Amino acid sequence: MNTVLILTTTILLSVNPKAPVDQSSSLNPEKYSARFKALPLAAGPKSLTTYLGKITATQYKTRMDQTVNDPHAYDRIQAEIALRMQAIRDSLIHFKGQNTGYNVSVVNDEFAHNSGESMMVMPILKAHDYFFFVKGRGLWKVVTTSVSRQRFAVFLLGLTQIYGAATTVEYADPDTRETPIRATWDNGKLRLEARTRPDYGAITVSWALAQVSDQISKLRGSNKPPAAGISDELDPAILDIMRD
Repeated sequence: MNTVLILTTTILLSVNPKAPVDQSSSLNPEKYSARFKALPLAAGPKSLTTYLGKITATQYKTRMDQTVNDPHAYDRIQAEIALRMQAIRDSLIHFKGQNTGYNVSVVNDEFAHNSGESMMVMPILKAHDYFFFVKGRGLWKVVTTSVSRQRFAVFLLGLTQIYGAATTVEYADPDTRETPIRATWDNGKLRLEARTRPDYGAITVSWALAQVSDQISKLRGSNKPPAAGISDELDPAILDIMRD
């Protein structure tokens, strides 16, 4: 085991199970990225669209300031923003049992069909932010992807420097504890989870309302995420390879 992995494992496991629950701000998504400042959890799609519009305007501000004296360039940027916002509005999907590419995507275990669930997507460079809603609860989870070639253990080390020691850590091999595959932080209000997804060449980081997370299985009833069906069909040997 290399030095980085030893250090990472030590930090992740230095958890005090009797420690008091932190305030919800301790897992604030803004600590991970400024684009999540004032994230409107529990809001509906319309409120989220307004929020994403403000985030988009901020992202384009420098370019717009640089072209303020060039009407044609300024108009092109305005048109680009309008197209981007329309794409975000059009991304809203209600999961009602239809065939969708998301059924076989990196978020195929984050939702279930016919359970009052929906999602919006915002591209961020080579990654995506996925915003999940459930009827009666509003925006309850945000998942962002990280396309990174660094080892997941190193990625987790960075998260522990932001959020402190994880509440729980899962390993590909629980006996050796040498290869972390998932880590969770939980303060009773928000639940932060980081996972390695080698099957999709990505790492996912998510923030969810803890209360809804605890209730989501009940809210879904017999409906399962699409990933459950895929996992049932895969050979165990293939699943082992995917986890490596």
